Amino acid sequence: MSQQQNYNFGGGLSIAPFICQTFLIFLSVSSDKKLLPNQEEIEKSFGEPLSWNDMPDAKASSISIKKENMDIKKKENMDDAYKWLFENSEKLYNAVKKYIK
Repeated sequence: MSQQQNYNFGGGLSIAPFICQTFLIFLSVSSDKKLLPNQEEIEKSFGEPLSWNDMPDAKASSISIKKENMDIKKKENMDDAYKWLFENSEKLYNAVKKYIK
């Protein structure tokens, strides 16, 4: 069973974490926000490579990061899983926010 909560930050920026065995933070950005030319700076600010899906003819493009094999059915893993989700959502937002104004 997966859970989804979308967080909309305005300006064409929303973050949707997907939770199951794999945690996925998916950042959807309005296509008028050109993030790809700033990929190197964004990844440097984030601290690791990100998955990029640039769709110039679509209304939105996306950036994502995922963590595999986080078994949240085990209670002892919940704190680490949600800590990863929160910290990386915040890091991703901070890495792109200056490019989406």
